[in-house]
Amino acid sequence: MKNILCILFISTLLSSCVVHHSGTISSSSIGKPFSYSDLAMGVAQTVQPFNLGGNSQDGLVLEAKRELMKNYPLKKNEEYLNFTVDYKRTYYPVLTKVKVTVTADIVAIQSDTVFEKYSEQYKKRLQNGFQNELFAIGDTITLGKNNMGVLVSINKRNQARVQYQTKNNYSKTKSLNIKNVYSKKDTYRGLKKNEWFIYSVNVNGQVKQTSGKIIAFGLKDFMVREASGNITTMKYKD
Repeated sequence: MKNILCILFISTLLSSCVVHHSGTISSSSIGKPFSYSDLAMGVAQTVQPFNLGGNSQDGLVLEAKRELMKNYPLKKNEEYLNFTVDYKRTYYPVLTKVKVTVTADIVAIQSDTVFEKYSEQYKKRLQNGFQNELFAIGDTITLGKNNMGVLVSINKRNQARVQYQTKNNYSKTKSLNIKNVYSKKDTYRGLKKNEWFIYSVNVNGQVKQTSGKIIAFGLKDFMVREASGNITTMKYKD
């Protein structure tokens, strides 16, 4: 009985967390006529084991700003304006996760006296943000079977760039096809995260039923963790 209570207590500690949000806004003027052409975003994240170490706050902001410039390079006669910096700190009993998101307006310098103040792309960004049907820039996502990361960009060729932590707590980025990235959102296509899913498997020529808990969603399939701990992917039903 004591062992069971101990396990339950430890599980509660590991699953509990506190989230704190804060941010800053930097506004300026360029002294020329301009229109708003787009919004840019960059994300950086680090995990600090036992709430110690990790990248400094200024270092994360600089890294996020670099990501912003990589994701949305300026065209001729464009400038960045109105930077905002958002901090999200998630405190767990044994670690702290810090995510910094930097956004900025992309403005186009205008030589004419008559022009549209807000482009269609800018208005679309304001309405829909940086997301598609499943993923949004800045989401915590699953890579493959086990690794976690943060989504920093999606290009028009459906390539996603993700930032992740190495075993030595260094931040790295890599590109993946968006089909190989999985979201931790609560629901998708009629399914719910953490609900049990029953499916059939072929064992030595015999079809048997088994089940597992849904843990993440992809665009083409979703992840299921079996009672044994094994993780498999299942196709969505049409």
